[in-house]
Amino acid sequence: MTHKEIVSLIEGAVLREDDGAGIAWADLGSGEGAFTLGLRELLGPRAWIFSVDKNKRRLAVQKEAFDANFPGSPTEFIHADLAGDKWREGLPDLDGILMANTLHFFGNQEEFLATLRTLLKPHGRLVIVEYDTDRKSLFVPHPLTFETWQTLAERSGFGAAKLIARAKSKYWGSMYGALALR
Repeated sequence: MTHKEIVSLIEGAVLREDDGAGIAWADLGSGEGAFTLGLRELLGPRAWIFSVDKNKRRLAVQKEAFDANFPGSPTEFIHADLAGDKWREGLPDLDGILMANTLHFFGNQEEFLATLRTLLKPHGRLVIVEYDTDRKSLFVPHPLTFETWQTLAERSGFGAAKLIARAKSKYWGSMYGALALR
């Protein structure tokens, strides 16, 4: 996926105020940071981003990309497994959470989303990017189409989910970016 395609999946859901000063977002399951870099571009140079991933090597790759493209930007790289509680320690109330290709790893998605909801400020934004399929696989154990996401978001206490964009995927046909408000 190109950087432009990545940005297009989330840009309609990420609000930017001037240079991002005072804004705090988390990218959960951030990997090597393709979506985190897109988030930084959209939020501006002064927004705080907390990038969480369980793979140290991927976080190191991501940090190098940030140092090259956004030197000095307020970004914290947190090595932690989202299945535990440690990653939440020290996080401020968040304006937004991004989860790109992450939610499909959780068996009890409703419970995990309830936890995320408590981390968001009132009217905080939850942005997800997922494969638009309900077909399970070894690599996507708990997939969710946009329609499934709509139901899950409402059951989890979020407002109505809104489709932001779709993009082709070489693995599952298409992906979507969606927004739900706390």
